[in-house]
Amino acid sequence: MMKNKRKYLSVLVLSLMLFTGCQLALEGKAGESFSGDRFVGVFVTRGSSIGSKVYIDTEIEEMTEEELSNLPRNENGVDGKFYAEFKEEEKTYDFNQEGYTFISVEIRENEEVSYSALIGEVISDASSHFTFTDEEEKSEIEGTIRYTPESGEAVWYFNPVYQEEDGDVYAMRSGPGMGLDGAEEGSQASHAMDEFTTVTENGVTKTVRTNVKVNLVMMFRPEMIRVIEMDEKNKPLSEKEYEPGKLPETYKPLSDAEYIIVETHKKSPEGTLVSREIFDETKENLETYFTREDGIISINHSIIEWTE
Repeated sequence: MMKNKRKYLSVLVLSLMLFTGCQLALEGKAGESFSGDRFVGVFVTRGSSIGSKVYIDTEIEEMTEEELSNLPRNENGVDGKFYAEFKEEEKTYDFNQEGYTFISVEIRENEEVSYSALIGEVISDASSHFTFTDEEEKSEIEGTIRYTPESGEAVWYFNPVYQEEDGDVYAMRSGPGMGLDGAEEGSQASHAMDEFTTVTENGVTKTVRTNVKVNLVMMFRPEMIRVIEMDEKNKPLSEKEYEPGKLPETYKPLSDAEYIIVETHKKSPEGTLVSREIFDETKENLETYFTREDGIISINHSIIEWTE
């Protein structure tokens, strides 16, 4: 009895865990969209796939075989589809579940079509590229999720998102999750998905393709940000310390500052770990890191006003 229950649990919460020093590139779905709708990206959830209830070990162990076999598989879904509500003012989609939307979706306004990368709050270093030809429309988006080991074991699920012809957007439940367990600073993994569908407009058939890649990166918690302004002789002009996430919206270096060094002091098991980054006059933004309450590392953007 116990063996069967553990086997069922392993199927229910199957995950791919990466250990210290590992880097992994995991290819997800690739090929033609099985639903016939346009694949537009992923809805990233943590701990379970979309619509899933997370059961702890003791709950599973107390269930009978019949209860295990009757566990719901599509809670709140319509034929396995979890529809999102379009928020007109924010121009984004709400799946009514904690998670992070990362999609390239078609928005119709005034009978025109525009493409926009809608990025979840925890997605950083986001980039997008769009290609349009007579034969193909291609969208490529990539972003990164950084989080601390202090946030505990995290398994991420990449629920594929599709858009119907009428504009409605829905997610399907993902396959096995992936994560970084017990990893060190800089350990990373990535998940990529590529799907296409064919559409016919005015008698012309073309391919609509979307490629999405999400990187997971482990980072120790930032505890202090030090900003050092340097002159042309590489001598420090000023030195300021900030609480992570508390830098001003606009940062004005001294008139004779040639470049800026940003030190990020992080909390590691061995003590303080310091990383450094240089910002010169070619950089328009000062990017520093801070930790959210859920252990996610976000980026604080400060506009640099260099003296001309």
